[in-house]
Amino acid sequence: MKKLTHLFTLLFMLSMLVSIQQTQAQRVKKREVKAGKMARKEARRFKKAGWKVLPGSLPMQKLLDRSWRKQLTEDNEGKAAYIWAAGNGVAGSQAAADMQAMEVAKLQLAGQLESNLTAIAKTSIANNQTTKSKAETLTKVVTAAKNTIITRLRRVEPTYKIYREVTEEIRRKKRKRGIKVKNGNIEVQVMLFYNKKEATAIVEEEVKKALKEEVDDVHKEVNDLKKND
Repeated sequence: MKKLTHLFTLLFMLSMLVSIQQTQAQRVKKREVKAGKMARKEARRFKKAGWKVLPGSLPMQKLLDRSWRKQLTEDNEGKAAYIWAAGNGVAGSQAAADMQAMEVAKLQLAGQLESNLTAIAKTSIANNQTTKSKAETLTKVVTAAKNTIITRLRRVEPTYKIYREVTEEIRRKKRKRGIKVKNGNIEVQVMLFYNKKEATAIVEEEVKKALKEEVDDVHKEVNDLKKND
């Protein structure tokens, strides 16, 4: 009887596992279909607006499909798995416009990351005993984590990079929005992504460092007291 019960339990667990895998596969398929639709729609809009891909790059729709897949990817809790930001730059040369676009995107991404890092750090610190002020520890952890991530962002490659030459029509449209550009300038647009899981790991590492420093400080104070005695 026990063997039979054990067998039924195993079969039930196996069926549950298969069901979960099928559900995950369906979610992935649904995400891929939606990403493809969004990419096709956006590619048509970008091409109509004069945007092109760089020589040797993947086709625009392929680049945008990759971007949308990341935007639609969720973690185990059903939340966005990535943080992302777009950046535009306009200059007399493509290289200068490229540099501007990357800096704008990195600044925007860093701003979004800071708010996310704060939320992650609050949870992590709350789960650990700290002797110092939690606010003091939080500020220290977020600052350190942000600096680490900003350093890593220097090596982040854009998920897509497109460019276009500024025409009279584009110049007029931008002028209405208060943006001054010249005909013949090059405009570059990039999209950057950063994995939230990696950001969380960095924060948790900084929390461990902060807690270790607190323990070391306490030990030092105790040793100093012993010496004074």
